[in-house]
Amino acid sequence: PFFEDMTVPYVDANNTITFIRVPWEKDNMTFAEIFPTVNNTCGEGACSVTHDDACLCEVTVSEGAVFDSLPTREDILSTLKIGSLPPESFADDDVTYSLFETSDGVEAFVASSSSGIGAESTIFKVEDEFGNTLYLKNLASNISLGGFYTLRNPPNFIELSAPELRDVEYEIDAFLMNLIQYP
Repeated sequence: PFFEDMTVPYVDANNTITFIRVPWEKDNMTFAEIFPTVNNTCGEGACSVTHDDACLCEVTVSEGAVFDSLPTREDILSTLKIGSLPPESFADDDVTYSLFETSDGVEAFVASSSSGIGAESTIFKVEDEFGNTLYLKNLASNISLGGFYTLRNPPNFIELSAPELRDVEYEIDAFLMNLIQYP
């Protein structure tokens, strides 16, 4: 599953048709995407230029809780992007969840090890505009390139080191649902 240089094929732009572009921030005046390229000295020095004229950036993943009090349904749907299993699914695990607070179509479940909504482990239950029940973690995951460029860390279902057909089916199903419901 690897190329000669050990690049995982799912993340190689030149050797896979499933490569997905990153939604970069855009310049307010020109609407051009802002990202490190050789033409902008790899982000004005945020990243380094390699021997083959590409940019090599230090990558940092940061995660943290988003809300510290009960948010509105709209805030949850527009901000949280990481799903969760329903809280009752954890009943046999070391941690259990209980309903902590509810208001206007939002239910907040906190883990037994947590003292309130402000934890990354908090699960919010809401309905989207299609009537689907969603369980979303109180968590944001971002990627920083060169300490300057930041983007949302997109979730995936494929274990890149040991891909399985089941994982691919989950990934395709989630992608198609996203296209149908949020064009």
